[in-house]
Order: sequence, then structure tokens, then C-alpha cells
Amino acid sequence: MNLVAVYCVFFMGSCSPIHFRSAAAGITLLCVGLSYASSFGLAQYLGGKMAGIHGVLPFLLIGIGVDDMFVISSAIDQTNPRHSTVERMRKGMMHAGSSITITTFTNAMAFFFGCTSSLDALASFCFFSGLGVLMLYFTSITIFTAFMVWDIKRQVNKKGDCCGGCFCKEDSILCCKGSCLTPRQKAYPFQGNQDDELPTEGEYINGTQKFLHQKLSKATTSTWGTIIILLIWILYLGVSIYGCMNLEIDFKTTYFISETSAIRTYVDKSDEYFKAGDIISFYVENNELEISSEENQNKLVDFMDKLESCDRCSQNWIKEKSLSSWFSGFQAFAKSLNKVRPKRNNGMNPCYKAWDDKKEVVVADKFYKCLNTYLDTQGQQDKSKIKFNEEETKITAFKMEARSVYVKSAAKEGVQLLSDINRITNTYGLGETYSFSQRYLDYETYVVFEQEAILNVALALGAVFFILIIFTANLTVTLLVLLQVALVDVFLFSLLYFWGVTLNSVTIVNITVAIGLSVDYSAHIGHAFLTIDPPTTHIDGSPTSKREQRIFKARGAIG
Repeated sequence: MNLVAVYCVFFMGSCSPIHFRSAAAGITLLCVGLSYASSFGLAQYLGGKMAGIHGVLPFLLIGIGVDDMFVISSAIDQTNPRHSTVERMRKGMMHAGSSITITTFTNAMAFFFGCTSSLDALASFCFFSGLGVLMLYFTSITIFTAFMVWDIKRQVNKKGDCCGGCFCKEDSILCCKGSCLTPRQKAYPFQGNQDDELPTEGEYINGTQKFLHQKLSKATTSTWGTIIILLIWILYLGVSIYGCMNLEIDFKTTYFISETSAIRTYVDKSDEYFKAGDIISFYVENNELEISSEENQNKLVDFMDKLESCDRCSQNWIKEKSLSSWFSGFQAFAKSLNKVRPKRNNGMNPCYKAWDDKKEVVVADKFYKCLNTYLDTQGQQDKSKIKFNEEETKITAFKMEARSVYVKSAAKEGVQLLSDINRITNTYGLGETYSFSQRYLDYETYVVFEQEAILNVALALGAVFFILIIFTANLTVTLLVLLQVALVDVFLFSLLYFWGVTLNSVTIVNITVAIGLSVDYSAHIGHAFLTIDPPTTHIDGSPTSKREQRIFKARGAIG
């Protein structure tokens, strides 16, 4: 944030007391802050929910906001400084206003399409981002443009920046002795007299525009420049495709913990030397289920057998002999007391003849009496795992636990574990049976993550095409912008691989942010290319095609 603020201060204007725009840079950052606050307030009012990834939003808004306001100030600077303030604002906003309108609605639509994602965090981020982009647009065309009116009048009156507080001379060392100013910036009304000769048509508003127009554009559109650029991008694309093909989908909480942290050291050593699986709880709930019946007892035994053997799983996800079930303990208890006769003198044994050796089930009419005895004696630890009805005459819900094997990758092994366990519970479970583990929160995300990531990027690209083709009415420019955005995504996906970063719910948000930023820059240049009416000769007098001159002027004006 601080670097962007410094950049705005030094590059929004030029190095002179009149052309310096530190106040305008401050207004730019104020507009970004207001947009951030208002979009958050509106999103919360409309029922939006916060998540940790929303911390990225300020970086998105400051990137888009600073870009839009640079475009506005640059468009105003390119108007004739001898025209009235009203005329300069009219002509400047005629070009800049339409340009930022295109990028704003393109970005907003791309983000709002992302709200359709089933990943709640990503959908929420896209919702907040879409509102933030719209708020940026409103602050840009109201607050910032109103300030630019005041700034133009300040320059015409030859007052220094910061309400006249900047009073150093333009030929001083502090202002680089005026070497950063172009002839146009040294002309009237900034310096000189009204009857001075007007700057020639080929003069530039700043040195950056001159370099982009005269040097870079000419070099890149030459035959050798075109060949070199194509070779570089073809090579880069090939390397990027390789990176995308090898990119892994995974996420660990340790990604957010410093490598020097004691917690990170503990987690790493624990994974290295003491790899242990996670506890998976299995819940069975059904008010109509009669667990004491012979049929349901057999179903429960079969369900536990299928879990322990992990029936038809890609691998055995349950550790051997790790399944802990109250029913197994109860069966063993009933067997042990099955032939123990009640003693005389009020001796009691509710489990006497409660076990059927042939059918290997607890007799239904003695099931609950024997169970209560078990829970009051050997099975006290299982009391918390069973829920009875209000009369305490029937089991309405219970749970069991097992330990899974160590799962290294949530995106690969975790998704497969979740799929296999859910298949077993749905096929063999009693009543409403489901399982849960703390790491299921990670696994569940990646069940649909890959499809949702592809869909989100595709919808964003579709929004870019839809809005651009409406506003520009030019298929070639629209497809070129779309291609540029797609290439940016490919390059970013590949960089994740080469940086050793995985694709996860955090990095996909940054990819979404990249779509917004890349649309902004390329759409501005595309719009400038379409709206500029260039001369037929180059600045040095050499003949050039109209298309080349459009490239030169668009790159100089927007680049």
C-alpha cells in the first residue's frame, strides 16, 4: 500500500511545482478507501459473509482504482491546455470516461458471475469485489473528477501543488532543473505568455509518453521486433503449459505459518516422525429405527465389518482394529453373562439368556435391560455415545469412532477417502448415517474445487467477451483482450508450479484478482486503439500505416 502511495505521488504528475500532483494522489487513495468501506458496508447489508481471503480485496481495489484515475488524469493532460476547464474536462472524460466504464462493467460482471460458485468463500469474495469495483467507478467519476477540475484551475493560475505549498522553482535541483518537463508542459498557460507559439502536434505531455510512442512502439512493430516478441511468447507459453500440466491441487494450514515459527517446527516434525491419521466419527440417527431387532443388529454388524475392511475402497482408509463401537462392547458383555444364572436372594442378571448363539444377536426382549446393565458397569465410557428417547426406552441416535490412515494430500487422497467412506455409509448405514472428521472441511472443498475453479475462470472470460463486444462493437479487439486475459491466467497457473505453490482456495482468489487487473490494462489499450484518430506519418516524418499509428498513439496515451 505504501509503495503504491509513493508511486502515485511521483508519477501522477511531473517534477515541477505546478505539474506535481501529490494532492491528486492523496485523493486517489481516499477514493479507494471510500470504495472499500462503502462496498463492505453494502455487502454486509445485503447479507454478504466475511472470510479470511477478503483481506486481498484492498490490493485489488487499489490496483484497479489507481489505474482508472491515472487514465482520467492522463486523458485530461492530453487535451489542449489553452482550452477552458469545462472544455478540457469534457474532452478528457469523453475518452477516459468511456474507457473506465468498459473496464468497470467488464470487471464487475466477471466477479458477479463468480458468485455462482459453490465454494462459499470464493463466491463471497467475488460478491464483495464486484461491489467494490462499482463503488470505485462512482468515486472516480464524482469525487476524483471534481478534484481534477480544481487541479486544472490551480495549474492555469500557476499555483504550486498542495494548495500553493509547493513553491520551489522549476529550474531548481529539487525539480531536476526542469529536465523532466516536455515543451508542452513549459508552454502557456503553465509558463510564458498567451501569444507564445503553440507546441507542435507531435509534442508529448510527459517523457514516458514520448518513450512509448517514439522508441518502444517503433521497435516492437518492426520486423525483427515482431519476430523476437513472438519467439519469446511462444517459448514462455510452452514453459507455462508444462507448469500447468504439473500443477498440484492441495492445501495445508502450515502455508500461513512462518517457517521459523515453533508451531511450524512442531507440525513438520510431527508429520515426519509421528504420522497419525484422523479420528472419524460415524453418526446414526433415526427416531423410527429399532436397533434391538434382529435385522437391525445384523445390519449394524455388517456396517461395522464394511468399515473395518473398507469395502471396495481404493485403499484401506481405516486403521486395523481402530473402530471403537459401543455395540461391539455390548455384544461381548452379553456373551460373557449369557449363561450366568442369577443368584438367589434377589440376585439379578438381566443378561441371562440374552445372547442367541445361533443367530449371534442379543435377544430383542432383553436387549435394553442388558444394555442398561452394560452402561452402568463395564460400558460407562459409552454412555456419551448413545442417545435415548425421553422415556429412555429406545435408542434414537448413536455414534462410533475409527482412526483413518495418514492422509498426505487433502486434494487427492482426502477426496478419495471422503468418497469411499460416504459410499459405505450411504450403502450400508442404518437410518440417517453420516461421518465427520475435522479434516473433512478440507476434503469437502476439493471434491468440487477443480470443476469450480475451471467454471469460475470460464465464466469470467465469458463476461469479458460479452461486455467488451457490446461496448467496443469490434470482434478483433475483443478477442485479443480475451486472449491476453487467458494467457495471463495460464502464466499465473504455471508460476504457481515453478514457485512450489499449490492451487488451492487461496491461490484461486488471486487468479480471480488477476483477471480483473489484466482486463483493466488490456481493455484500456484496446479502447484507445479504437478511438484514436492518428496522423498518416510518424513523428520523424516517415510514412506508417494507420494501424501502426494507432498502436503508437494508444501505447503512448495509455501505456
